[in-house]
Amino acid sequence: MSILAHETEQPAIGGDSRRPQVRRVDFSLPTAIARGHQLRLERAHEAFCRGASARLSLELRAPLSLELAGSEQLAWDAALAGLPGPSVHAVVAAAPAGSEVVLAAELTLVMRLFDRLLGGSGTRSLERAEPTDIELAVTRRLFTTIVDQLSPVWQDLLGLTLSLRRLETQAEGLGVARASEPCLKLRLLLRDAGGEGALALLVPRRSIEAALPRLRADEPAAPVEQAPAEAEVALRAEVARLDLKLSELLALEEGSLVQLGVSPEAGVTLYAGSLPVRRALAGRRGNRRAVEVVEVVERPEAAR
Repeated sequence: MSILAHETEQPAIGGDSRRPQVRRVDFSLPTAIARGHQLRLERAHEAFCRGASARLSLELRAPLSLELAGSEQLAWDAALAGLPGPSVHAVVAAAPAGSEVVLAAELTLVMRLFDRLLGGSGTRSLERAEPTDIELAVTRRLFTTIVDQLSPVWQDLLGLTLSLRRLETQAEGLGVARASEPCLKLRLLLRDAGGEGALALLVPRRSIEAALPRLRADEPAAPVEQAPAEAEVALRAEVARLDLKLSELLALEEGSLVQLGVSPEAGVTLYAGSLPVRRALAGRRGNRRAVEVVEVVERPEAAR
């Protein structure tokens, strides 16, 4: 469902008026996965693509590259409808959640890789409306390789282990999610000597819902913040500061009195290096001199 939202007409500088702006709002696009979580998943799958590229190149004995082309949130039926057809769909189990996700690859790419597995050049795909059982059995090995590379990434990120369950050639037989269920679609692109081919990882929200709290968007920054927090800082307590001439300093001797110009009630200032950080009251704790912090020193914004 789409709604056309009209913004109010506002006068422009100089007396002219702006034309009304029309903004289309599409409420059919789900946003069940937070943007921060989606970005974390994107970064993790970019790392997966680098490892999978090397593994597939070795297995096929030919250079290829796999990369993340983007991600989007859609309803499940819209995600399936957007797959290049025809496609081969790998139903992948996620344990211990007991859920499933789908890895889909366009048939022309699958047949090109099948040709390469049998010793061909892999520069052309075999013309098929649907793969045979033998072709599916052989290419299952490739899907298993991809899933095996993806599983450690999901284990680290979500605490889930992936395993290939079955291959389907028709999307209607998947039975993984309801038509309207929110889904994250990760679009992948494989390049080899035969050209480009599209893959997609379809992740229904309920398949990872229990693990989403692990995807804290601020986790990469946590070690950076923690390292300074563990550093030792030397503090000094300063009662007052007094400027003396060198001659006055040299004139000081045992018993000399120096007037500081502050009252005892003014307390002391705690410094970290040359930076004042807290105000405190002087006192004792047992046999040790101590200070009691009473307030934070406010500093000008430019000094922060």
